Amino acid sequence: MLRNWEPAKLASLADWRRHVVTLPYSEQVAVRWGELQARAERRGRPRPVNDTWIAASCLVRELPLATLNIKDFADFADYDGLRIIGVKRALTTAGAGLPGVPSKPGKPAQRP
Repeated sequence: MLRNWEPAKLASLADWRRHVVTLPYSEQVAVRWGELQARAERRGRPRPVNDTWIAASCLVRELPLATLNIKDFADFADYDGLRIIGVKRALTTAGAGLPGVPSKPGKPAQRP
């Protein structure tokens, strides 16, 4: 996908990423991920791998999760104590022009 992006769009992505906070990987997160996956499977509701990594990262650091997809993380809140902050679709232009980010508030995001 990125190989088809023009230099200006790649530069815009690089600039946007400078403002994104990333949480470092740790063994604690990996162990928590395994615990979350195992419990979800025992409940008969296996969760997507990526959602479980996100939940594990938040739980280990005791951080709430801000998301537009509350339903995807509801099991983690109900069974594992994940705190969820529901985010409304009022986005700023900080990510305008990037995949999945509307260029104008209220305009639906375009899928790449």
